[in-house]
Amino acid sequence: MNGLKPLTTGQVAKECQVAPATVAKWVDGGLIKGAYRIPSTVPGREGRQRRIPLVPLLNFLQEYGMPISDKLRRLAPSNYSFQEREVA
Repeated sequence: MNGLKPLTTGQVAKECQVAPATVAKWVDGGLIKGAYRIPSTVPGREGRQRRIPLVPLLNFLQEYGMPISDKLRRLAPSNYSFQEREVA
């Protein structure tokens, strides 16, 4: 996984510690702006593969106050601005 290639639902699920189906719901619900579906070479699975660009993923995680893994932070572009969450 690197910062230039979009991530798969499985990669995002692993880093966010959620099920791949949850990531699919985020993408299909339009919550991660810039995420998209790609054609599948497997018959019957057309359009089921999703790709999530890193920066829109980081924006989504910050907008919803979700933790960002160290790995995702390392992959972020050097000019990406992380918002520090307030502790109540």
